[in-house]
Amino acid sequence: MKRKVIKLCECGCKEKVSWFKDKKEWRKYIHGHNRKGKEGVKGRKAWNKGISPSLETKEKISKASRNRKCSEETRQKLSLFHKTRKRKPCSLNTKRKISKANKGYKHSFEAKEKITIFALKNRQNNSERQSQLWKDPNFIRKQMKARGVYPNKAELILSDILDNLFSNEYKYVGDGEFILAGKCPDFINVNGKKKIIELYGDYWHRNDDPQDRIKLFRQYGYDTLIIWEKELKNRNRLRQNLINFHESL
Repeated sequence: MKRKVIKLCECGCKEKVSWFKDKKEWRKYIHGHNRKGKEGVKGRKAWNKGISPSLETKEKISKASRNRKCSEETRQKLSLFHKTRKRKPCSLNTKRKISKANKGYKHSFEAKEKITIFALKNRQNNSERQSQLWKDPNFIRKQMKARGVYPNKAELILSDILDNLFSNEYKYVGDGEFILAGKCPDFINVNGKKKIIELYGDYWHRNDDPQDRIKLFRQYGYDTLIIWEKELKNRNRLRQNLINFHESL
């Protein structure tokens, strides 16, 4: 009479394992008992809890994971999962445990270097990405609209002066309506003349060179007049400068 063979789970739970028909061998673990860091059935501790893998095991895991590419279907499923899943906030007890575990922890010198290099690369990539986006007129208009840009007090004063001197000649476009060379001018002529009027604030533009903006717009055939905020105090002189600029060829 043949004796019945009994195999036990290698996690140490002393429970029976089943026969694996496809491979024609006994299973080593009951389903779920070999998961790292998980508690076994009925509150038993996992066999590998607190045991770090050897260097050989780490190399095998690294080699298996290298050059592994997800299919497009898998990527879509992962994207949908991350978008729809609800993240539960940590409880006060969990936050205390995390704080206690991280207390006194210090990064090694190599780890600090890696973090610094990663942060610099990330900052550079973000800067390049943002500079490319701000060259797109549609992106600039959306940003202006989202930020609720509207004419300030000084621009309203200059707008009234322009309307009195040149009715229906100049329009305020500082809200992103007109973009030129990635810049947003304040006023532009709408009756065929390629003329731009910029109003510079005494504080915000104190370090700017007006000639830079004049040269930039000149490349596109526009004449530019830069008016400083302090010039609004002398209205007679300001009106004469506007007339001379408007009538110039």
